[in-house]
Amino acid sequence: MLVAILMGQVLFGVVMKASFWLMILASGIYILVALSIGLLISVKTQSQLVANQLAVLFTYLPSLLLSDFVFPQQNMPAPLKAISTLVPATYYIDILNGLYLRNLSLAQLWPSFLVLAGMATVLALLNIRALQKEGL
Repeated sequence: MLVAILMGQVLFGVVMKASFWLMILASGIYILVALSIGLLISVKTQSQLVANQLAVLFTYLPSLLLSDFVFPQQNMPAPLKAISTLVPATYYIDILNGLYLRNLSLAQLWPSFLVLAGMATVLALLNIRALQKEGL
């Protein structure tokens, strides 16, 4: 992540307008959510191939298509907008947009931070329960 920020500044001249530490916090929470999803998929599946396919299906594709990264959410039909609220990347991209482009602080971005932290908590609890069932 730090390499990407440095490359963005040095190679492309993209400068963050808001707090660097808020971006570090948001990235840490998002990485925790992503790792928790991966761990949950790994615990629940029997083979590496199935885990890999489920990870692409449940993380990569929704993050790319539904998170306001490629396609604007205001152009999506209502059912897809509803599904996009379950995609962690939606909130992370909202935070990055606020930090890089709009110079927002935690006072304006706290709802997205709260949703990501809630997702991390729920996924951590699900992982603990799944690992206890596996005897780990």
